[in-house]
Amino acid sequence: AVPAERRLSSRDGVDRREGISLQEFWSQYHVARRPVVLTDLGHLFAEATWEAVARLCGGMAVVPDEFAPEATSWARLIRGGPSWDRRPRNLSLWMAEVAAGRVPPHMGIFDKGLGYDDDAQGCAELLRRIEVPHYFAHDLFKHPPEGFAAALLNANLSLHADPFTRHPSLFVQSTGFKSGLHVDTLASDFWQANLQGRKRWVLFDIEPELQAPLLNKTYHIHTQLVQSTRGGPSLEVRWDTSFQDDASMAPERSASTADSRGEALRDGPSARLAETSDAPGVRAPHARQLEVIVEP
Repeated sequence: AVPAERRLSSRDGVDRREGISLQEFWSQYHVARRPVVLTDLGHLFAEATWEAVARLCGGMAVVPDEFAPEATSWARLIRGGPSWDRRPRNLSLWMAEVAAGRVPPHMGIFDKGLGYDDDAQGCAELLRRIEVPHYFAHDLFKHPPEGFAAALLNANLSLHADPFTRHPSLFVQSTGFKSGLHVDTLASDFWQANLQGRKRWVLFDIEPELQAPLLNKTYHIHTQLVQSTRGGPSLEVRWDTSFQDDASMAPERSASTADSRGEALRDGPSARLAETSDAPGVRAPHARQLEVIVEP
């Protein structure tokens, strides 16, 4: 449990800015680890309309995620989920069902990677038609400085170790879809751009050392004997995690909503969110995430 005296209060609202310089963004928000909504980026995603995404990326094979309040999985999401009828879907069919109101609010396409060469898996053409704002164009793995590449080499690693190699990724969800309280993979920075509709983020200001206790993150180790390719048995070890977060331990929260074309939220690793879509949407996160919401 997190001691009561160590619970942190939330920030007093989230700044909404336009026309800020890279230096201002870096010093006032990135280094300070403060969230911010940037309100003037719509022109960079002008070609990422609902119709364009369906046309350019419609052949992608997709599997829905399901939000389950009782789940102990990350963000309370279950890949596939008990409501999925196991019918194969491509993205264009899924988008048509979302637009027609036939997708229930607890199901959505969540974090489907676009960075594949195969059109059945990714959507390179969409990536060619959007422009990453210069505030977010400094991904260490995508544009590594020499020192970073050398450090990887010294650790017997390479740029192929990029944990976000398939990002940007795509979200397609109907009105009311949400995820549970969570911390992003590797506590990474993220940004999400809202093109149309409404998106509400609830941010919790929690220092990194308190995140796992608050979420009650638990590791589970599984072992079993399997037949080895060398002829004899070997011990296989697998692990996973569960989260049974206690809402009563959460600090005070602040919420921010993006509801017009070109608004983007940027947040750092000390806070994460429970997110809700207030309109049908397509979202495409870039590396530490770009999110594009388009209402059909």
